[in-house]
Order: sequence, then C-alpha cells, then structure tokens
Amino acid sequence: MPDPSTVLLIGAGGLVGHHLLAALGDTRTVATYRRDPVGTGVRLDITDHESVRRAIRDARPDVIILAAAEAYVERCEREPAATRRVNVDAARVIADESQRGGSLLVVFSSEYVFDGTAGQYSEQDERRPLNEYGRQKVELEDVALATGRGLVCRTSGVFGVDPARRNFVCQLVDSLRAGRRFDVASDQLITPTYAPALAGAVVRLTEQQR
Repeated sequence: MPDPSTVLLIGAGGLVGHHLLAALGDTRTVATYRRDPVGTGVRLDITDHESVRRAIRDARPDVIILAAAEAYVERCEREPAATRRVNVDAARVIADESQRGGSLLVVFSSEYVFDGTAGQYSEQDERRPLNEYGRQKVELEDVALATGRGLVCRTSGVFGVDPARRNFVCQLVDSLRAGRRFDVASDQLITPTYAPALAGAVVRLTEQQR
C-alpha cells in the first residue's frame, strides 16, 4: 500500500485482526483492541459511539478495517439486542465516519447470509439468512456498501494461529486434548478460511482500491 496511507484496524486483538496486523507490515497502522492488548494499540469499545468517532477522526485513516465483531452464532440467537449493538449499530457509526472522511471501509461477512440450499454461491446470489447472525451480517454488508467505498469480505470458518485460542479449531483441539466432549454440527459443509491467507488477500484488495 503506497504511502502516505494510514490504516485504522479496529479489532486487532482478535483472530482476523491478529493476522491482519502482521500482513500490514510496514503500513502506517493505528490498531485498536477491546480485550486483548496489542502492542502499541489503543483500547476501544466499539459500542461507545463517541469514542469510536473520536478515534476515527484522530487517525484520519485512508482505510478502515473493521475486524471487531461478535462472532458467536449461538450468542446472537440468545442475545440479539446485545450482539446487534456490536455487529450492526457500531458498524453504522463507523460507516458514517468512513464516508465523512472518504475512507475505504473493509468489513467481514459470512456464508450465513445464505440459506444453504444452493450449495455453491456467487456474489450475485440472493441473500436469505436463516438465523440472527446471518441477518446481522446482511445488515453489515448493506451498511458498508452504502458508503460508496465499501469492501465486503465473506468468510467461512476462519481458522489459524490464535493467541487467545478462541476460534473453533483451537477450541476443538483443546477440548479433545483434555478429553472433553465437544459438540459440532454434522450436517454443515463449509470451505474454511485460513486467517493468514485472508489477511494477505485483504491487504492486496485495499492496495487495488487506492
């Protein structure tokens, strides 16, 4: 990414954010985290809208990458209002600020925007989410694209080295090693997304948008 670009990476403490931070390399990056500290990053609760607006205006980014999200599908079903504040309401504020500053906004969606009946999907296929998580992702996509400079990256089963070991693969491995039962769906077929490959692709895509 050519200088003097500045990237604001929101959610650098998560799995995707961790690998994005590495992939961005020498790019001038302002990183935020909520729970797990990241180097010189700053703590940011994205549900605090005023703090989000201030962070974006202070950074004056050319690119905003929103990697922070509530990714637990079951929690979205149990607590739709609380998870919507993270996955949708916060994204609206970030999108408003990105549009105000002319930034490219990158967000991460999911195969859950589809109902799963068609097998292989294209970007043009109709979105028909079956659960709350999918509905929230549909809204996220619309919010990002409405800015006029939005990049939506749909992922599926993201996995990779995770310092916090919160992703599905790490949880599965840790449970099996400890001899604990781990329940998984038996009727779901996905093509998992390798986090480092995703991060590299996002960096290349943002470079093409500059």
